[in-house]
Order: sequence, then C-alpha cells, then structure tokens
Amino acid sequence: MKIQTQVVGIPTDDRLIGFVERKLGKLGGLGRPILQAQVTLRKESGGPVLDKVMEVSVVVPGRQLYTRQRGQTFEAATEKAVDTLRSQITRYKGRNAAGRRARSH
Repeated sequence: MKIQTQVVGIPTDDRLIGFVERKLGKLGGLGRPILQAQVTLRKESGGPVLDKVMEVSVVVPGRQLYTRQRGQTFEAATEKAVDTLRSQITRYKGRNAAGRRARSH
C-alpha cells in the first residue's frame, strides 16, 4: 500500500508518521487490498483548545473511503480513524460478498 502523508502547520515527526503508517498497514489484513492512502495531519483551533485532526482517504478496489477524526493527540485521532476505516472496509466487504452471491444464483 502506498501511503502519502501531509503534515500541515506542525514540525514533521518521523515517529508520528511511522505510527500512522503501522496502524494503516494493519487494515490490509481485512480481506480488501488497500491500493493507496492519503493522510493529512494538522492542528485545528476551536477556541482555547487545539485539537489534533487526522483526515484519511483510502482507495480499495472500486471504492474510496474517507474519515476525519479529532483527538487530544495525533495518536488518539489515528486510533479513531483506523477504527472507523476498519468498520467501513468490513461493511463494504460484506456488501460486495452479498452482491456476488446474488449474481451467482
């Protein structure tokens, strides 16, 4: 899987990028090959608190999946994003399997 990461408005942290890539890499074991992922990490101010935001767009065969998650840390936002993408991939995989079974009968 090709992962393209963009870090906006904060210093680039190789440790953080490695963490994000490891977490996204685990999604490949869900039965749908992930062709590529585009990740944006940035801080977003919403009043006195700065939220860390992770946006991820993932391409699987025939579909593009997207999530935007906030957290107190980038690691927390990454965990939420990976959980959301895992659910989306599982749901999409289930729909495709049902469609293939219906066509084969």
